[in-house]
Amino acid sequence: MEKLGIQGVKVELVEIKNNNPIVRATTTTNGGGWYGFTGFIPGDYTIRYTYGHDDATAMTLNSQYIKGVNQKSYNGQDYQSTKYDAKTGNYWYKDTSIAKSDATDDVNRRNQVIAYSKQTSGREITNHKAEVFKSYENPQPSHINSEYNRNLANELEQNTYRIAYTPKMSVEVEYATTNVTGNQSSDKYTHKIQGIDFGIVERPKEELTLAQEVDNVKVTLANGTELINKKAGKTDHLKEVGNKFDITLDDELKNGAVIEVTYKLIVTNNSEKGIGNTRAKNVINYVSNNLSFDLADNMENGKALWKVVQKNDIQTNQKSTFITNAKYENDKQVVDLTTQSIILQTTEDNPLAKTNLEPGQSVETTVTLRKVLSTENDSDDFGNIAEIVEIANDEGRYDRGATPGNQNLENSEIEHDSVRRIDDMIMPPTGSVHIYYGLGILITVILAGGLYLIKKYVLEAKNK
Repeated sequence: MEKLGIQGVKVELVEIKNNNPIVRATTTTNGGGWYGFTGFIPGDYTIRYTYGHDDATAMTLNSQYIKGVNQKSYNGQDYQSTKYDAKTGNYWYKDTSIAKSDATDDVNRRNQVIAYSKQTSGREITNHKAEVFKSYENPQPSHINSEYNRNLANELEQNTYRIAYTPKMSVEVEYATTNVTGNQSSDKYTHKIQGIDFGIVERPKEELTLAQEVDNVKVTLANGTELINKKAGKTDHLKEVGNKFDITLDDELKNGAVIEVTYKLIVTNNSEKGIGNTRAKNVINYVSNNLSFDLADNMENGKALWKVVQKNDIQTNQKSTFITNAKYENDKQVVDLTTQSIILQTTEDNPLAKTNLEPGQSVETTVTLRKVLSTENDSDDFGNIAEIVEIANDEGRYDRGATPGNQNLENSEIEHDSVRRIDDMIMPPTGSVHIYYGLGILITVILAGGLYLIKKYVLEAKNK
């Protein structure tokens, strides 16, 4: 692992006198990560390090609006100090390629950083929190301007900075006798603290991925007869090609029939080891407006898997909602829910919302949607968009590669915490196939007759 000197870390020499800390000297690390103190007297000392508390260490050289002094952001959400190894008595991280550190993070401050990720009305990593944690990124999303970015950066620095301490060190008087001239000598007194290193390491990265697939397709006729059931093997009238389902029905069968599509949604924890238990605490499903949702179709062991929510339930203001309410170009909302008639949210009983996942584990659930068919509609899409909008984990970690609650419903681009599925249900009446064959035969006869007439009359007239 690459070892870099970190510039801008605040370093304080703290004397412990009668169990009270007294700051005797303060400095910051230079471009190579070096620091030093002069002019202190013997006593009991500790060295205190603070990082992620200001623009210098929390922002980056390439930040869009606010510049730092390092290539990376060394904020307290993404980094922590190395850990204590009881066997050696040193502070090491589990990765032995990391240099030894003589300091470790203050436990109380560490817990405050974790608690900040979980403080808003019991919610954990939501849209606003994710934007705070990514305030050093470049470029920023189009709806974030310099003023708002300044507010995000302030929130990041005030709530995620970390403090680390070395163990208490006793600084004694050291002296050496040197010859000056002849038989004369001089005693030189020095007080030194040497070789005290501080190291921080990147915290494990989190990633929750959402996937979706069609679990079943059913068609029930108006008289109650089940004509198609993919899972039960009733597929005579069903052909699946990629994301399209070709359903062939006569007009008599089609009118009043109900098509029911069950989607399987899968959440996978692709986080790095060490991240702890993680779950998709809230998943939102935006249903196409031509589909309907029936609670009776979405029960498991007598408990509802999904609930219908309104726009204001999930998008009320910028700092407390699951879905961003921010504006971007032409005063448009980032996530515009004004045209959305059906919005589903996972209940507490939904396996996606309640299952803690270790790295590498997955959990799945289903959502069933339906539509009543008529002879007027030959084809339609059975699409929906789902997104993880809240993450919960033991360490209050966020997903660096995705921002919850930012999925634009008009944008085909998605992050790994979102999934867009559009399945075209093409339903030509079965009788139309025979019409096409009849037309083909008739056209062939006409063409053959035309060629005969042209040959017989036109060409013969030319020969005369």
